[in-house]
Amino acid sequence: MGRDRRRVHTLSKLDISPHTTKTALKELLPYAEITGGSFVNELPKLSCLSDTEARLKLKEAREEAVIEAMHNLKAKLEHCQQSSPKKAPAGYRIWPDGYTGSVTHKGPIVLSAVVETNRSKSLGIDVEFNHANNNELQHVMDEEEMPSYADAKPVELGVFSTKESVYKSYFPVVKDNLTFDDVCIDWVDTSPSVDYGIAKCPNSLEIKVQCRYAENWVISTAQLKDTN
Repeated sequence: MGRDRRRVHTLSKLDISPHTTKTALKELLPYAEITGGSFVNELPKLSCLSDTEARLKLKEAREEAVIEAMHNLKAKLEHCQQSSPKKAPAGYRIWPDGYTGSVTHKGPIVLSAVVETNRSKSLGIDVEFNHANNNELQHVMDEEEMPSYADAKPVELGVFSTKESVYKSYFPVVKDNLTFDDVCIDWVDTSPSVDYGIAKCPNSLEIKVQCRYAENWVISTAQLKDTN
């Protein structure tokens, strides 16, 4: 038998700090178990490193933070027979019976959430950072998908993030890919800080979506309801 070369995580209590994105996600999913936050304190001063070294350090810290967040979720689900999510060959996570969840990361932020399947058949979450120029994202939305208060928030990034969440909710159930054009979002309630709507997808699936704008961050969720 060959030697197992997988890295062993020792759970040395990574410094994951509270962050505005975690607070916003809790507001969107008040009934969910949510873990994660910012691991920026685990990073060296990236400006002192080359671009390659900085990317590597960020990648390593993010991997550790994801492991830590998933470990914390496992601790919350210890009453389940299968208390730890498994990775399917296609890359998505298989959650314990009776639960569905999602994981997202951006820069030094990692967030994970899990809910009972009596609330959502499948859950997707996404976090994005608002850069100054989002013009390259105009292709992700049609004009009718423009939410209200467009001057008060980065709507292109919001729609992009929301469709990323939709994909995470859709794929584990349907086992099929989506393009941005496959998803049409109908916003039913909007404000300068949060939007609520329905994403219409192939196979006549409708997914409940939420998009929260918090400081320079965008946080979105997508929940596929059980139609049975």
